[in-house]
Amino acid sequence: EAEQRQAAAEKAAEAQAAAKTKAETERKAQLMELSDARRKAHADQLAKKTEAAEAQAEALRIDLEERQAAAAAAMEAALEAKKKAEKERKAQVLELSDIRRKVQTEILSKAAEAAEAQAEALQKEAEQRQAAAEKAAEAQAAAKTKAETERKAQLMELSDARRKAHADQLAKKTEAAEAQAEAL
Repeated sequence: EAEQRQAAAEKAAEAQAAAKTKAETERKAQLMELSDARRKAHADQLAKKTEAAEAQAEALRIDLEERQAAAAAAMEAALEAKKKAEKERKAQVLELSDIRRKVQTEILSKAAEAAEAQAEALQKEAEQRQAAAEKAAEAQAAAKTKAETERKAQLMELSDARRKAHADQLAKKTEAAEAQAEAL
């Protein structure tokens, strides 16, 4: 009976050792799968944030180009209006009396000044929007760098926590197996 018990205890010990080895192998495989899944999820999330930031920067760039084009067109129209007004003024100068000439000259001068002021205002607005777009691009680049740093830190913390949890679980299983072997 003692020999039978000893044989049974040895078989139980071998089975426990085999179970321990299998559990360790499964734990390592699960750690690798979990790490890969976490990396993929964080990489996907970071890629989406990066795409959104790039799309926003592209939209700002397009809007800036459109506003600059509008400002340039307005400036060109103002210059054409100024040239046309100057031609009309010269023609009227030849036809009108001294009083008429003075009145028309003042009117045309004010119109040209108003057109130039409008073109200058549009140019300033375009410059302000360009500066805002550049600041937004810098902020997006900083946010991208910060997100990458946080992602790496989270991956390291998650890997450490998983390793510790699996090590604790394995230690409990080993203690239970040793206690069972001792009881046998």
